Amino acid sequence: MLYIGVLITHARHGDYYNILILISIASFFFLALTSFINLTTLTLPHRSKELAINKLVGTNQLEIIFAFAKESFGIVTISMVLGIILLFVTAGLLEVILSLNLQDKC
Repeated sequence: MLYIGVLITHARHGDYYNILILISIASFFFLALTSFINLTTLTLPHRSKELAINKLVGTNQLEIIFAFAKESFGIVTISMVLGIILLFVTAGLLEVILSLNLQDKC
């Protein structure tokens, strides 16, 4: 079993509250991932003109894939930065809700 940052004698496993929080976090990440894939897939038909122009100019398939990857990486990076800022802004509220002391962890 994995115990990160906790002595084995003080570790709680199988606690209903902890399992519920982990399931909620996993569900949130799953929904976020499926939404991101869905939105990316839905924008492709609207970008067909851009893809056709790139192919006419002589862009090969690898360059188009890298362009899409750079765009996705940029969106994910901006989202991550905004999420971290939101975390620091709401740290006090999260301490109360989760009964944690986040100030000692950072």
